[in-house]
Amino acid sequence: MSTVTITEEPLGLENLLAIVDGARVELTDGVRTAIAASRAVVDRALANSDAVYGLTTQVGHGKDTRLSDEQIRGEQTFLVMSHSGGVGQPLPTRQLRAALAVRLKRDRPWPLRSVAGGRRGVGGDVERRRPSDRA
Repeated sequence: MSTVTITEEPLGLENLLAIVDGARVELTDGVRTAIAASRAVVDRALANSDAVYGLTTQVGHGKDTRLSDEQIRGEQTFLVMSHSGGVGQPLPTRQLRAALAVRLKRDRPWPLRSVAGGRRGVGGDVERRRPSDRA
């Protein structure tokens, strides 16, 4: 089985197709550092009880409503579930791997950066659940 290494550079069609075909996905130390730095921003905001839209506050009309520590996890789960939009049959494995790879390494400028590019605030669990883990 081949391996595709996610770097700071664009993914490229050849590597995307290798992932779709089942290649193992690894991350460089630089990508891991970017993910950790992004998560550290979230952790600091939580530790300092900062008001952060959609993290420690509700969204939309509730943007001025602060969430308690107990409410934050529930609100985050709600936001993910309410935006999931999945209907019908599950995606075939190849399409799922393509979607996860693109989400992991979408090559766009901020604020549309990928998980691997930082700026997403995800924790280690997301980093460890690469497209390789799905199939």
